[in-house]
Amino acid sequence: MELDHFILPVVNQSSNKLEKVSLADVEKITKGNNGKSTIFHIGGTEYMLINTLDDYAEYLYESGLRELDKTNVINMYKVNDIDTELGNVYFDNSKKRFGSVSKHKVKYAKSILDAIKASRDVATTEKEFIKSHTTINKALKKYIEFLERKHQNKYRHKE
Repeated sequence: MELDHFILPVVNQSSNKLEKVSLADVEKITKGNNGKSTIFHIGGTEYMLINTLDDYAEYLYESGLRELDKTNVINMYKVNDIDTELGNVYFDNSKKRFGSVSKHKVKYAKSILDAIKASRDVATTEKEFIKSHTTINKALKKYIEFLERKHQNKYRHKE
C-alpha cells in the first residue's frame, strides 16, 4: 500500500493552523494528552488529526463551515436554500441532498445564507447576529459564545 496516497487534515500543534500531511511523511503516531486525539509526528513537529465534528467546526470555521446541529457541519457556501420550518438546508433544487439545522440555529443559518446570497460580509452579519441576540436560550448562548471567540481571534485586527 502506497502511504503517499493518503492525505489527512491535521492541525499543526505549534501554529494551531489547519494543514494536510501525507502518511508517507509520518515518523510515528501517538495518542494526544487527552487520550482521545491522534498525534502525527513529522520532522519534530506534532500534528493533531482532525477527526470529530467539533474539530471540523473549530478549524474550518474560517472556510465557511458551520456546526448547525450536533449531527453535521455545513459548508454555508454550498447551501442553496433553507427551510426554516423543517430546519433543513438544501444543497440543490431537488432538495434530496440536505443537512439539518437545530431549532435554535435556524435564524442564524438563514442570516448567514442571506448574507452569502447578497454578497454581504459574513463576519459583519455574524457580529450583527451576536448583538441582536442578547436574550437567548441556553443552547444558542453556547453557540453565540463560540462565534464571539472566533471573531475575537480572527477579526480583532479589522476593528
